[in-house]
Amino acid sequence: EKELGLPVSMFMDRATTNIAKCQVGFMDIIVHPLYQGLEVLLPDVGPACCKNIEFNKEFWKKRVDAMEAKMQAGDTSLPEDDPDAPQLLQM
Repeated sequence: EKELGLPVSMFMDRATTNIAKCQVGFMDIIVHPLYQGLEVLLPDVGPACCKNIEFNKEFWKKRVDAMEAKMQAGDTSLPEDDPDAPQLLQM
């Protein structure tokens, strides 16, 4: 879009969008409510999914400030993974 001189779609401009913050918001507004409903329909599957969503949300929440600092310094790369972080639950 930028190369064509078009306005960049909302949340799609790496220079102005904190991806970590967007991930947390997306999970809060879309993903978690969806899976809470799934948990009602599929009680055997829902709890593991919801735990993984919470795990994922915490992953991104820890990176919001780091991402903001990188963006202010002109670095649009994603924060690095923590190799010592616990792994997602297996289903």
